[in-house]
Amino acid sequence: MGNDWIIWDRPGAECRNDFMTQQFLQKQGFKDIPLVKKMVEFKDEDGGYNFVIMSRVRGVRLDSVWKQLTPEEKKGYSKQMAAALRELRQFTAEFPQRVDGSPQFDHILGHCESRKGCSDIGKTTDEWFNNIDEELREGISRKFHTGDETVIEAKLQELKVCSTSPDSSRNKTLT
Repeated sequence: MGNDWIIWDRPGAECRNDFMTQQFLQKQGFKDIPLVKKMVEFKDEDGGYNFVIMSRVRGVRLDSVWKQLTPEEKKGYSKQMAAALRELRQFTAEFPQRVDGSPQFDHILGHCESRKGCSDIGKTTDEWFNNIDEELREGISRKFHTGDETVIEAKLQELKVCSTSPDSSRNKTLT
């Protein structure tokens, strides 16, 4: 939309998360986190459309110039990133969630093109495993070329132990 604005036309869940996170960060008054000046959402509650219009940030992407930067410039950008992360780390929660308190979706194991295809991470490791139980069983079946429910269940239990163990076995792979 010209030189000063960008318009997104994306599925509702994707736009909504970006928009609500931007709103949350704007309200915090951060000094070290660069944000766009303006972001506005236009949506149909029934999911018919969802547009986000935001002010364009001038400049070039850091990854496109990184190799040409001096060590001092790289150090300066690294310090800026560290300062931004320090500000963000002041926000914690007892369990994974989005900034509005709604469930965080599993974008690592789940294929989340829409909320309908996503699983919640849950409030505990057990909830997360229960929410992705079907996907895990299918993956174990493919990895080990078996349909034997006894083998699949044993591997699933092994995976759960590896995921929750506080010792070095946490980084073990299923064998």
